[in-house]
Amino acid sequence: ISHIEILGSRQNILKAKLEILDGLSPEGVVILNGDDELLSGLKGLLRFKTLLYGIDENLDIWAYDLSSRGEEGVSFQVRTEKSDMELFIPAPGIHNVHNALAGIAVAECLNMSEKEIREGILRFTGEEMRMNITEKDGIKIINDTYNAAPSSVRAAIDVLCEISANRRRWVILGDMLELGDWAEEAHKKIGKLVSRLGIEYMVGIGSLAKWYIEGANEEPSGRTVTKWFSTAAEAKPYIKALVQKGDVLLIKGSRMIKLDVLAKELLTEGLN
Repeated sequence: ISHIEILGSRQNILKAKLEILDGLSPEGVVILNGDDELLSGLKGLLRFKTLLYGIDENLDIWAYDLSSRGEEGVSFQVRTEKSDMELFIPAPGIHNVHNALAGIAVAECLNMSEKEIREGILRFTGEEMRMNITEKDGIKIINDTYNAAPSSVRAAIDVLCEISANRRRWVILGDMLELGDWAEEAHKKIGKLVSRLGIEYMVGIGSLAKWYIEGANEEPSGRTVTKWFSTAAEAKPYIKALVQKGDVLLIKGSRMIKLDVLAKELLTEGLN
């Protein structure tokens, strides 16, 4: 639901995204996430050949036997019209399987071999501020501060849980912007999720981030320690005072909240 504040509805977002097809040649191929209910409904309605990918076995390209290996990455099987492959993504997060499937669909349209596909995925490296994991003073920081939307925040929280084992967990979350009338509900849902997962600490940063805290505190059985700050600069002393060796910190928010600066300062200055 990113950009819903501007476009008003998911249907309008879809309409805007589909404008890209105006430049597609008649022989072109449209590749869509078949696990998305709006996109899957386009099958057979477009004037182009359409391929759907996802984890539903009825799709053109589908993944199964997904297995997280923590920080090392994710292994999975993928079946297409042409082949059945076992693949490994050297990046944490089950959500990356969908990203890989889109690439595999393109590769098959270009008649690339299984070997080329496998080796290409193995060469994957993440971009700066996108799920970068660094350890400093015995404290692990997941820097995913490039941007934030409800789906990407949930995916980042999944990674935090996958790699933290029995260590104390922190989620340090900035506002999710451009959500319009959905903003309060979206932030509260994330807060409730954090509380249900039993994550030990949650810090909300930004005017909208108060709703993370409210959502977490609405969970009757929640034990998450919550704290809200208006800016990252105000939050930093609190984090540094309470963080302990062995903790795992997820830092994520929309770019305007400047949590990328907070992540860099915590790594540069140290946490103990």
